[in-house]
Amino acid sequence: MTKSNSRRFVRAAWSLLFFQVIASAGAVAVTGWAAFHVQSLVTAQRSSGATPAPTEPIPAPATPAPAEGAPSPTPENTAPAPSNEPAPAPAPTATAIPTQPAIQNCERVQQFFRVPAQAEWCDTGVEVREGQTIYFRVGEGRWSNAPPPAPSYGPEGGPAIQGTWIESAPLGALIGRIGGAAFLIGSKSSVTSPASGHLLLAMNDVRGTYGDNRGQLDVFMAVR
Repeated sequence: MTKSNSRRFVRAAWSLLFFQVIASAGAVAVTGWAAFHVQSLVTAQRSSGATPAPTEPIPAPATPAPAEGAPSPTPENTAPAPSNEPAPAPAPTATAIPTQPAIQNCERVQQFFRVPAQAEWCDTGVEVREGQTIYFRVGEGRWSNAPPPAPSYGPEGGPAIQGTWIESAPLGALIGRIGGAAFLIGSKSSVTSPASGHLLLAMNDVRGTYGDNRGQLDVFMAVR
């Protein structure tokens, strides 16, 4: 290699090295500038308070005030909310059950049983068997199925009416009952017992209307 060529080679090498140094410095400068720019953006964002502000709740619409003179909502004038549930069944209505007539004990007057007209049934306390013969004798007394001026009767009674214990028997007649079997006594002297049980005595009257009756009969009886 000649001396002139050596010089050219050295100059070229220095030129290449210079350009490499310049290029490296430029790359470093660009990288530094980019980092500085990013840091500046972050700092600016922090200083500007970029954190999103909390969202305020949306206020509910105000309920309109009732017009002047309009009634205030109350349980009476507020319609109930519709419901898909079936309406409860109405409670059953209670039905009055007929009760058995009150039975009182017959008062003993010497050998007689006093039968008051106001007693729907009077219990003699005498036990009778079915088929036995019961003998009767009526002593003093008269009775009526209503206050005066209603007529009074003896054991035979008056005209028959509907609704009495024995509708085929006269109103106000003396009747008897053993168990569930009622029978006419009237002015008879004897009766064959239709059933077994205590002998009850009463006036033949409309059921449940004995409260306004008047009087009594004294009845003697014997069982054979």
